[in-house]
Amino acid sequence: MSDLFSNTSEDCSIVYKRMRDETETNRLAKKGRDHCDELWRVYEPFADTHFKSEFSDPNLEKLHARWFEMYLAVALTEKGLLVRQKPNDIGPDILLEMEDRRIWIETTCSTRGDPQSPDYVPKQQLGGLKEEVLDRYLLRITNTLREKEKKFKECLDNDIVDEHDTLVIAININLTDAAYIYDIFDRALYCLGDPDIELNKFTRKINGVSHKTLNKIPKCSPEWIDLGYFIKGTMPCISCVLAFSGNLLMYGSKLGDDCVTYPNLTSDNKWIQGSVPMGIEWSPEENENDWSLTKIKY
Repeated sequence: MSDLFSNTSEDCSIVYKRMRDETETNRLAKKGRDHCDELWRVYEPFADTHFKSEFSDPNLEKLHARWFEMYLAVALTEKGLLVRQKPNDIGPDILLEMEDRRIWIETTCSTRGDPQSPDYVPKQQLGGLKEEVLDRYLLRITNTLREKEKKFKECLDNDIVDEHDTLVIAININLTDAAYIYDIFDRALYCLGDPDIELNKFTRKINGVSHKTLNKIPKCSPEWIDLGYFIKGTMPCISCVLAFSGNLLMYGSKLGDDCVTYPNLTSDNKWIQGSVPMGIEWSPEENENDWSLTKIKY
């Protein structure tokens, strides 16, 4: 195994340098280093030629993105799934070979955006989540999804992936601090707005729950962004989203336990339940007029 921390330059992110140089004096640095080395031991044969240089890049977001790619591939391997090396080192980040199909996974980390942009997501202050800040979180996630959909379309146009392949976006939202917004992906993908709850005041039981429909959100510029990609048919080439919230210092649980699978109800290639048995999966059922989604825990 080659050394993942072989870059001795000072022009690296602070997290990389601490894991490289401070394992004898910094407990968290040692835990992070041990964790990354353990993942690298499995992932190195699948890594592309740019992996180590981007992992040691001075931009911390690149380290986080490459860590997430490595984390997910190893989690899939531990589930017994067959991770393959990409042909000619091109294409989406992770290739899974199933008995009857291929699954391509493009990994990405949503960020706060450009600090100079009016849509930048500020660090959340105590005192509750304001609606305009929630919209900014949604804008960052929808922007990430659209960017990765565009990349998949380019791969389809260039015959890097096949139209019958299952195409998946795996997105980590840790850098946005949106992990605590439990329904952020329900809003982006299924137009799920705020809930209305009816309670029986004598039995204290819930009579029913309904949700407002959230079709679009405003940008700071005079523009509105549509939501509901997975019920409106606006991302037909994408089969599902795998959502994650952890970082390399939050790995006390089993690899992949933070995964939530959101199937695209209008995909050209429908997601097959249980293909990636990790964390939580929303399993769809369709009838003549409706879809229903049931939570499955692995």
